[in-house]
Amino acid sequence: RNDKRRPWPLRCNMSPATASLFAWLALLVGTPGVLSGQIEPVNPPPWPEQLRVRAVTTSPQGALSVDTIYYDWPGNRNIIRIQSQGNASDLYDLELGTGQEYYYTPATSSCTPMTFPVGILRPDWLANATYLDSTTVQGVPCDIWGKAKMLDVELDRAAPGRISEWFIRYFASVEDGTPLRWIFFDGRQQDIVEFTPGATLPEEAWEV
Repeated sequence: RNDKRRPWPLRCNMSPATASLFAWLALLVGTPGVLSGQIEPVNPPPWPEQLRVRAVTTSPQGALSVDTIYYDWPGNRNIIRIQSQGNASDLYDLELGTGQEYYYTPATSSCTPMTFPVGILRPDWLANATYLDSTTVQGVPCDIWGKAKMLDVELDRAAPGRISEWFIRYFASVEDGTPLRWIFFDGRQQDIVEFTPGATLPEEAWEV
Protein backbone atom coordinates (compact mmCIF):
# COMPACT_ATOMS: atom_id res chain seq x y z
CA ARG A 1 0.00 0.00 0.00
CA ASN A 2 1.04 3.61 -0.42
CA ASP A 3 3.01 4.58 2.69
CA LYS A 4 1.87 8.20 2.33
CA ARG A 5 -1.62 7.12 3.36
CA ARG A 6 -0.49 5.46 6.59
CA PRO A 7 -0.83 7.44 9.83
CA TRP A 8 2.32 5.68 11.13
CA PRO A 9 5.01 3.29 9.86
CA LEU A 10 4.59 -0.29 11.03
CA ARG A 11 6.87 -3.29 11.25
CA CYS A 12 5.01 -6.64 11.15
CA ASN A 13 6.22 -9.71 13.00
CA MET A 14 4.88 -13.18 12.21
CA SER A 15 4.73 -14.31 15.86
CA PRO A 16 1.41 -15.88 16.96
CA ALA A 17 -1.22 -13.91 18.88
CA THR A 18 -4.41 -14.77 20.72
CA ALA A 19 -7.58 -14.14 18.69
CA SER A 20 -9.80 -11.42 20.13
CA LEU A 21 -13.03 -12.30 21.86
CA PHE A 22 -14.99 -10.65 19.06
CA ALA A 23 -13.29 -12.86 16.50
CA TRP A 24 -14.20 -15.94 18.54
CA LEU A 25 -17.75 -14.65 18.83
CA ALA A 26 -17.97 -14.32 15.05
CA LEU A 27 -17.03 -17.99 14.83
CA LEU A 28 -19.48 -19.18 17.46
CA VAL A 29 -22.56 -17.29 16.29
CA GLY A 30 -22.18 -18.99 12.94
CA THR A 31 -22.61 -22.43 14.50
CA PRO A 32 -25.86 -24.06 15.67
CA GLY A 33 -26.77 -23.48 19.30
CA VAL A 34 -29.44 -24.36 21.81
CA LEU A 35 -32.37 -21.97 21.48
CA SER A 36 -35.01 -21.24 24.05
CA GLY A 37 -38.60 -22.12 23.19
CA GLN A 38 -39.99 -19.49 25.55
CA ILE A 39 -38.54 -16.18 24.47
CA GLU A 40 -41.06 -13.53 25.41
CA PRO A 41 -39.24 -10.20 24.89
CA VAL A 42 -38.27 -9.18 21.38
CA ASN A 43 -34.64 -9.83 20.44
CA PRO A 44 -32.32 -6.82 20.53
CA PRO A 45 -32.36 -4.94 17.22
CA PRO A 46 -29.61 -5.58 14.64
CA TRP A 47 -26.53 -3.47 15.00
CA PRO A 48 -26.26 -0.44 12.69
CA GLU A 49 -24.00 -1.17 9.73
CA GLN A 50 -21.56 1.43 11.03
CA LEU A 51 -21.12 2.44 14.66
CA ARG A 52 -18.77 3.43 17.43
CA VAL A 53 -18.84 1.74 20.84
CA ARG A 54 -16.83 2.98 23.80
CA ALA A 55 -16.64 0.68 26.80
CA VAL A 56 -14.89 0.40 30.14
CA THR A 57 -13.51 -3.13 30.27
CA THR A 58 -12.76 -5.05 33.45
CA SER A 59 -10.67 -8.18 32.98
CA PRO A 60 -11.20 -11.33 35.09
CA GLN A 61 -8.14 -10.22 37.09
CA GLY A 62 -9.59 -6.73 37.69
CA ALA A 63 -7.42 -4.82 35.19
CA LEU A 64 -9.15 -1.85 33.56
CA SER A 65 -9.04 -0.49 30.02
CA VAL A 66 -11.06 1.85 27.85
CA ASP A 67 -11.89 0.16 24.55
CA THR A 68 -13.19 2.01 21.51
CA ILE A 69 -14.71 -0.14 18.76
CA TYR A 70 -15.45 1.06 15.23
CA TYR A 71 -17.67 -1.41 13.43
CA ASP A 72 -17.93 -1.05 9.63
CA TRP A 73 -20.03 -3.74 7.98
CA PRO A 74 -20.03 -2.15 4.47
CA GLY A 75 -16.24 -1.97 4.69
CA ASN A 76 -16.07 -5.56 5.99
CA ARG A 77 -13.91 -4.55 8.95
CA ASN A 78 -13.79 -3.40 12.55
CA ILE A 79 -11.07 -1.94 14.69
CA ILE A 80 -10.64 -1.86 18.46
CA ARG A 81 -8.46 0.67 20.28
CA ILE A 82 -7.42 -0.63 23.70
CA GLN A 83 -6.20 1.93 26.24
CA SER A 84 -5.06 -0.12 29.22
CA GLN A 85 -4.64 1.34 32.67
CA GLY A 86 -0.96 1.82 33.45
CA ASN A 87 0.13 1.26 29.84
CA ALA A 88 1.37 4.32 27.98
CA SER A 89 1.02 2.69 24.54
CA ASP A 90 -2.37 1.98 22.99
CA LEU A 91 -2.96 -1.38 21.32
CA TYR A 92 -5.10 -1.67 18.18
CA ASP A 93 -6.85 -4.77 16.92
CA LEU A 94 -7.90 -4.58 13.27
CA GLU A 95 -10.23 -7.38 12.16
CA LEU A 96 -11.09 -7.87 8.49
CA GLY A 97 -13.86 -9.85 6.84
CA THR A 98 -11.18 -11.65 4.85
CA GLY A 99 -10.11 -13.45 8.03
CA GLN A 100 -6.98 -11.37 8.53
CA GLU A 101 -6.37 -9.76 11.91
CA TYR A 102 -3.63 -7.37 13.01
CA TYR A 103 -2.56 -6.39 16.51
CA TYR A 104 -0.45 -3.28 16.31
CA THR A 105 1.06 -0.60 18.52
CA PRO A 106 1.74 2.69 16.71
CA ALA A 107 4.07 3.93 19.46
CA THR A 108 6.55 1.14 18.76
CA SER A 109 5.70 0.57 15.08
CA SER A 110 5.08 -3.10 15.88
CA CYS A 111 2.46 -5.36 14.34
CA THR A 112 1.46 -8.99 14.79
CA PRO A 113 -0.67 -10.42 11.97
CA MET A 114 -2.72 -13.56 12.26
CA THR A 115 -5.42 -15.44 10.39
CA PHE A 116 -8.83 -16.13 11.89
CA PRO A 117 -10.96 -17.10 8.89
CA VAL A 118 -14.45 -16.30 10.17
CA GLY A 119 -14.55 -12.63 9.28
CA ILE A 120 -16.45 -10.13 11.43
CA LEU A 121 -19.80 -10.17 13.16
CA ARG A 122 -22.88 -9.68 11.00
CA PRO A 123 -25.24 -6.83 12.01
CA ASP A 124 -27.89 -9.46 12.87
CA TRP A 125 -25.57 -11.58 15.03
CA LEU A 126 -28.03 -11.32 17.93
CA ALA A 127 -30.79 -13.09 15.98
CA ASN A 128 -32.11 -16.11 17.89
CA ALA A 129 -30.42 -15.03 21.09
CA THR A 130 -31.81 -16.77 24.18
CA TYR A 131 -33.62 -14.68 26.77
CA LEU A 132 -32.11 -15.28 30.22
CA ASP A 133 -33.41 -12.72 32.72
CA SER A 134 -33.97 -9.04 33.43
CA THR A 135 -32.01 -6.63 35.59
CA THR A 136 -31.05 -2.97 35.95
CA VAL A 137 -27.78 -1.56 34.59
CA GLN A 138 -26.77 2.05 35.24
CA GLY A 139 -30.32 2.65 36.44
CA VAL A 140 -31.83 1.38 33.17
CA PRO A 141 -34.12 -1.70 33.02
CA CYS A 142 -32.46 -4.31 30.82
CA ASP A 143 -33.11 -7.71 29.33
CA ILE A 144 -30.25 -10.20 29.45
CA TRP A 145 -29.62 -12.33 26.36
CA GLY A 146 -27.30 -15.29 25.94
CA LYS A 147 -25.57 -16.00 22.66
CA ALA A 148 -23.40 -18.90 21.53
CA LYS A 149 -23.98 -21.55 24.17
CA MET A 150 -20.75 -23.46 24.71
CA LEU A 151 -21.53 -27.17 24.68
CA ASP A 152 -18.73 -28.55 22.50
CA VAL A 153 -15.92 -30.34 24.34
CA GLU A 154 -13.28 -28.66 22.21
CA LEU A 155 -14.63 -25.24 23.18
CA ASP A 156 -14.42 -26.24 26.82
CA ARG A 157 -10.78 -27.13 26.28
CA ALA A 158 -10.19 -23.78 24.58
CA ALA A 159 -11.77 -21.88 27.45
CA PRO A 160 -10.60 -23.33 30.78
CA GLY A 161 -11.96 -21.57 33.81
CA ARG A 162 -15.00 -20.12 32.07
CA ILE A 163 -17.69 -18.89 34.46
CA SER A 164 -20.67 -19.09 32.10
CA GLU A 165 -22.08 -21.57 29.61
CA TRP A 166 -22.74 -18.63 27.28
CA PHE A 167 -19.90 -17.14 25.30
CA ILE A 168 -21.51 -13.73 25.76
CA ARG A 169 -24.33 -12.34 27.89
CA TYR A 170 -25.73 -9.19 26.35
CA PHE A 171 -27.55 -6.62 28.49
CA ALA A 172 -29.89 -4.48 26.38
CA SER A 173 -32.24 -1.65 27.32
CA VAL A 174 -35.86 -2.82 27.55
CA GLU A 175 -36.99 0.44 25.95
CA ASP A 176 -34.91 0.56 22.77
CA GLY A 177 -32.47 -2.38 22.77
CA THR A 178 -29.35 -0.24 23.23
CA PRO A 179 -26.59 -2.35 24.82
CA LEU A 180 -25.39 -1.23 28.23
CA ARG A 181 -23.14 -4.13 29.16
CA TRP A 182 -21.87 -7.47 27.92
CA ILE A 183 -20.02 -10.16 29.81
CA PHE A 184 -17.90 -12.85 28.17
CA PHE A 185 -17.63 -16.48 29.25
CA ASP A 186 -14.47 -15.85 31.30
CA GLY A 187 -15.95 -12.98 33.32
CA ARG A 188 -14.50 -10.17 31.21
CA GLN A 189 -17.05 -7.35 31.48
CA GLN A 190 -17.56 -4.33 29.23
CA ASP A 191 -19.77 -1.49 30.44
CA ILE A 192 -20.93 0.58 27.50
CA VAL A 193 -20.54 4.33 27.91
CA GLU A 194 -21.17 5.26 24.26
CA PHE A 195 -23.06 3.57 21.43
CA THR A 196 -23.15 5.85 18.38
CA PRO A 197 -24.80 4.56 15.18
CA GLY A 198 -23.32 5.90 11.94
CA ALA A 199 -19.94 6.85 13.39
CA THR A 200 -16.91 5.88 11.33
CA LEU A 201 -13.22 6.63 10.82
CA PRO A 202 -11.42 8.35 7.94
CA GLU A 203 -10.08 5.85 5.44
CA GLU A 204 -6.42 6.39 6.34
CA ALA A 205 -7.07 5.33 9.93
CA TRP A 206 -7.78 1.79 8.70
CA GLU A 207 -4.39 1.43 7.03
CA VAL A 208 -1.86 -1.00 8.54
